[in-house]
Amino acid sequence: MRRDLCAEWGLGSPELILEAGGYPVSDAVALVGRVGESKTRRAGAEQRSWTFLEDTSSYHFVRRTMYGFHHQVVAASRMYDPPDGPISIAGPVCTDDDVAIDAPLPRLRRGDLLAVLDNGSYCEAITTDDCAVPIPAAVMVSAGRSAVTRRRETVDDLAARFDVPTWLERPA
Repeated sequence: MRRDLCAEWGLGSPELILEAGGYPVSDAVALVGRVGESKTRRAGAEQRSWTFLEDTSSYHFVRRTMYGFHHQVVAASRMYDPPDGPISIAGPVCTDDDVAIDAPLPRLRRGDLLAVLDNGSYCEAITTDDCAVPIPAAVMVSAGRSAVTRRRETVDDLAARFDVPTWLERPA
């Protein structure tokens, strides 16, 4: 720090403030989703293998869609299987819902569990139920114990937020 320049420009003494919440807890949370359908898509000369998650979306860790963050994806139920090739992962939402592009994963089967890592920093606080995909449950795990700390939303939970005006209801 150049104190002489700070004094010359009347800036006073700089103060360093660190926001330590993000980095230390980033790798403390994983988002787990279940594999649904898979397909291969051709776009011109390019061919890409896609696997779709059934019950979670990139909108459940929106830093990916908002800021382009990279999150490591692992096959949680097949951790010891070697990678079969690059697989792109998407959620069930019809908009841009890329979870990972060309992730080195083993051949995935319907029902396999995928874990999206590094979600501890703000992902739960800013998650969204975009396109009516219910927000997943939160589970805390420590020292061999686990507890649900927030239950999974249901479609009924999402619908319960809305009221239909009586003048739109059908006559009996």
